[in-house]
Amino acid sequence: MKKKSPFFRDGRLRKGNAVVEGRNTVYEVLRGPRKIKLVYIDKSINENIRLKQISSLANDKSVHIKLVDRNFLNRIGTQHQGVIAITSPYKYFSLSSLLNKIRNKNPIIVLLDGIKDPQNFGAILRTCQAFSVDGVVIPDRRSVRITSSVCRASSGACEHLRIARVVNLNKAVKKLKEKGFWVVGTSDRADISINQMEMLYPLAIVIGSEQKGIGRLLLSNCDLVVKIKTSGKIPSLNVSVATGIILHEVTKKLKETKELKK
Repeated sequence: MKKKSPFFRDGRLRKGNAVVEGRNTVYEVLRGPRKIKLVYIDKSINENIRLKQISSLANDKSVHIKLVDRNFLNRIGTQHQGVIAITSPYKYFSLSSLLNKIRNKNPIIVLLDGIKDPQNFGAILRTCQAFSVDGVVIPDRRSVRITSSVCRASSGACEHLRIARVVNLNKAVKKLKEKGFWVVGTSDRADISINQMEMLYPLAIVIGSEQKGIGRLLLSNCDLVVKIKTSGKIPSLNVSVATGIILHEVTKKLKETKELKK
């Protein structure tokens, strides 16, 4: 009988736990609210500066560190960079709890319709965190979830965002409107460019998948639909790049509005 790998014998790796890999990702997870149960570090490269920071932070949070060989890590992950953390599962918000947590007077929420690529999703989350978005809303079905790959693609940014999962995005939009949100959809077929619109807050921005864009019903429920004005021969942009441009424009206009009120 084949002997089981130590990975499968370790009780901490049983079903119900999550695996996070990569130096920057593990570091950010340690800085976030998730419970960290164990950190595995490659004993042959534990002098790396980032790994030292991870060790120090883990010790500060009383997280157990276990030095292992690279073969052990290779059985768990493929992009670990010498470190893997065993954590509690990612905790999503409900839309109500997300809204209750918002303290910003001019909040911005991003709704993602049908993003299925982990790299795109991770890049979008990283951008949302960089622009201090107050929350991200994703559908429960037909959408990628927070996985190890997504967490790594976001460089751990998902740990510092409030992400809500909802059964129906159309109902979520209706609830946001009831709470006073101005809902803006995005489409390269829109007539109005985002830099032409007047920003109203609180603001909810709906972004669709790269393949299909925003669903027809959801698009019709938006108060306004805008596009990114481009001058090249290819009018469409990668969804994560488009998100960055949109959020830059939105936050720039918000800053201009605040300065005018001074």
